[in-house]
Amino acid sequence: MSVPLRKDEIEFVPYAPQLTEIHEVEVSRSLRQKTRNRLLIATVGVSLLAGIGIGTMAPSLFPSQKSDSLSLLAVQTDTNAPALESASASRRLGFVTVSGSLRSTKALDNTEAIVELLDRNSHTLRVERALVARNIAGASAPFQVLLPDDERASAYRIYFQPLNSTATKSL
Repeated sequence: MSVPLRKDEIEFVPYAPQLTEIHEVEVSRSLRQKTRNRLLIATVGVSLLAGIGIGTMAPSLFPSQKSDSLSLLAVQTDTNAPALESASASRRLGFVTVSGSLRSTKALDNTEAIVELLDRNSHTLRVERALVARNIAGASAPFQVLLPDDERASAYRIYFQPLNSTATKSL
């Protein structure tokens, strides 16, 4: 007897998902939804923290021009006094840094730079001093003075004098 190689009739059995498969699909959907919700909450939280951080740091990162500017007051100079080549003042983190350079026909040794912070009426608010770097005659000598800031300050003035001297030469 021979076995047929081909079956003429194919039995069609419709697919009927079992209850466990349906439950797995629902669990998978709920896990995806929970993951999306967590990611959304994390993204909103990080964005909120970044916004707060930028908002609190913005004044220090982008200071307004009005509060940051100090003007140098011109003072009569002595012809023998060193000449101020450059000076600038910057406010940062509660301090004012005044830096610049001066030129002298004589070598500067043990010379102090004295900086006064002044209010609108040219009254002295703060005073600080620092040594000027040594130089040779005719060369430029840098200086830098750091002093606590005062919000009422609108200008500054620079004096130079020999160390431990009571007489002040102004620039």
